[in-house]
Amino acid sequence: MKKLIFAALLLVLPLPSLAAAPRLMVENLDFDFGQVYQGDRVDHVYQFRNAGDATLNIEKVRSSCGCTAALVSEKAIPPGQSGEIKASFDSTRFRGRVNKSIYLYTDDPAHPEARFNLSGEVLERLTANPAQLVLTNLAAGVESNAELTITNHGTETLQLEAIQASVPALSATLERSTLPPGESTRLLVKVLPGAGDTRLSGYLFVRAASPHSLELRIPVQAQVR
Repeated sequence: MKKLIFAALLLVLPLPSLAAAPRLMVENLDFDFGQVYQGDRVDHVYQFRNAGDATLNIEKVRSSCGCTAALVSEKAIPPGQSGEIKASFDSTRFRGRVNKSIYLYTDDPAHPEARFNLSGEVLERLTANPAQLVLTNLAAGVESNAELTITNHGTETLQLEAIQASVPALSATLERSTLPPGESTRLLVKVLPGAGDTRLSGYLFVRAASPHSLELRIPVQAQVR
């Protein structure tokens, strides 16, 4: 009899409900921007939503490096609503394949963190051949000459500015300063080691006047006899 009464009470009395909780849901964590030229900016919007039954609170957003900025649309996402992360990648100082990450931290008790990935290939607009100048058996106090080829791989005509050197023993001049797409010019380099020098190390900087703030840094190393 007691068992029957207890069973009847279970049918009548409401069972305690589970605590409401937010749930972070992301459909696409990865974005490949394909190919861009150095200096181009990549913008992308990542979507996420709250699939739970309580407000999803955004605690913070951070990126893997200062080259990638991320901004979240809202700090509190109600149940059933969506949010956005606006990401921006500055490719100025990169070349080749790049992989960057953006981390989203929330109060989702089951999966509090999501990592969004941004990847692609950065193509060089301006290159030097060879990329590094290595000279041997130079005489102290005697000027030596060398040359490199500077090529514009981009789609815009570049106006090359005066060459700067990191050490007084280095200097260089361009054969021509206006460089249309796909064309090359010679960079004529002069090296004058000082008396007592046994080794010389420095950089030549080639800058282009363009909206992309292009700078080509060419390492120079020399052994002096």
